[in-house]
Amino acid sequence: MKIKRFLGLAAAAFLAVYGLLMLPRMIKPAKALAEEEIDFASYVSETEAEYTSDAIPFHDAWINLNGLYARLTGRTSYNNTRLLKHGMLSWYLWPVDTTALAASTGQLYDFCAQEGIDFLYVQLPYKMDLNNELLPDSMTDYGNQNINELLEHLEETGVPYMDQRQRFAKTPEDIEQYFYRTDHHWNYQAAFGTFQDIVYRLNELNPDYMAPEDRISLENWETHELHRWFLGTHGKRVGAWYGGVDDMVYYTPRFDNDCSMTIPKHELTYEGSFEEAFLREEYTRETDWFKSNPYMMYVGGDYPLVLERNALAPCDKKILILEDSYSLPVQAFLSTVYTQIDVIDPRYFEESIAAYIQETKPDVVLLMMNPTAFPEPQYRDWKFPQ
Repeated sequence: MKIKRFLGLAAAAFLAVYGLLMLPRMIKPAKALAEEEIDFASYVSETEAEYTSDAIPFHDAWINLNGLYARLTGRTSYNNTRLLKHGMLSWYLWPVDTTALAASTGQLYDFCAQEGIDFLYVQLPYKMDLNNELLPDSMTDYGNQNINELLEHLEETGVPYMDQRQRFAKTPEDIEQYFYRTDHHWNYQAAFGTFQDIVYRLNELNPDYMAPEDRISLENWETHELHRWFLGTHGKRVGAWYGGVDDMVYYTPRFDNDCSMTIPKHELTYEGSFEEAFLREEYTRETDWFKSNPYMMYVGGDYPLVLERNALAPCDKKILILEDSYSLPVQAFLSTVYTQIDVIDPRYFEESIAAYIQETKPDVVLLMMNPTAFPEPQYRDWKFPQ
């Protein structure tokens, strides 16, 4: 009882101090409401924006303190973030009707077959083991159920696929090993393993896709470690004192590459070695837990279209990747094997993806998704020519 009383008094003191600091920021929307310049709904919206603004005094410290209070009081769900049994942070995935997604994927597969293009769907894992053992009691999650339903549909229609959950998300121990504690993304160890698996699977589709073993063996890549470097999407919501901070491991090749990466939207081109083209090294030199996102160190972010080239790649094949953010490190790794890779993020690409396939004639199309992308309508409309 003494501990609870102390925490209650500490919380009251915290709210009192926070309220005093925020009082000057509340005057403007309150005055606008009093003078009838805005309605009540706008007042609520502007007040909420002030309370969540990064510019408030000691913004990051308040988040950390509030997160510490939530952890000490035993909250397993806080600010749209939940605490899994092993102390990792996650969010909720609700049921999704995957019928339309399966149908559109099947249509894309058929379209590629008509164009003489190979196709492979790569199911990326989700931060939950296959049996949902990491879930706290009374909590539910539908990520794996959604995946299972989608893959059943693809199986029925003959669409070739890979299920990376079997390697990287089968058990709670897999989740701890291959996912960041404070973020929804997998780590670069899992991304590198998926890069290897894709190369091997493409070789099964066509021996011409095979790469020399030295390109895909981790022994020929240098391992770099960054300690207490990354506060992920979930961690930024609840603070470093609720779920901790992540270390990061990333890889760079020991062999030579002659690369370029072009981002047409921003008229940017990076050229030179693998690191110069694909690695945004500002994320490796310094970090800011709340303002930086070093998960983006490969490629730099989500873009509508990225054009990757490597004159020293051993396999003269052209790959088109349709992706979400999980694939950023994978696309960079694949560029050490294939001479030409185009990458489209359907969430931001406004043109016809089907027309792009017809115009550029890739050798293979890879559709790579994790289940958080299933509800996105852009993955269900490839804008086929009429």
